[in-house]
Amino acid sequence: MTTPKKNNYHNTWHHARELRANLQTGFNPYLDGLEGTWKAIASHQGDITALRTDDEKIADNPLSAFSFYLQAGYYPPPEILLAIDSAFIQYKSNAGELELEDVFFGHRKKGVGNYAARESGQSFYRLLYLIDRHDDTKGLTQITEELFLEFSIDRDIDSFLRGYRRWKGHRDTGSADT
Repeated sequence: MTTPKKNNYHNTWHHARELRANLQTGFNPYLDGLEGTWKAIASHQGDITALRTDDEKIADNPLSAFSFYLQAGYYPPPEILLAIDSAFIQYKSNAGELELEDVFFGHRKKGVGNYAARESGQSFYRLLYLIDRHDDTKGLTQITEELFLEFSIDRDIDSFLRGYRRWKGHRDTGSADT
């Protein structure tokens, strides 16, 4: 007996990795063009292919990665587009039985709330991660000070950086979504 997939399976990195592998082996002649088109676009955007291998470290799920890529000015890889599409298909095919929150992020967590509530504290960690990867001239403390100044954030930098290092450690070990 097979275990049913979670409602938010289509918006997981496991599903995106399956889609990426399928795209690279030519599993669907109608979708084969997505990979080639993405590579052509990516070749004009610098080293975006390196981000593709790190996307699980910069976002919790494909939908968040989609947003990250757009905000950074990059075209998202095809497996992310396909994962989001398959989640929408699941939502529509369940004819109102599932909420978008369930399909994209799973059930609300008691005491913590929905995905937006859980996610709000991590957006600056992702921004710091991206800046730190591309700026070898400044240390984390200086980058954080500049971000806090730019966004008028009144927060203790040391405790923020301790939280960032924990968050980064989880990302670097791949424990966000297996």
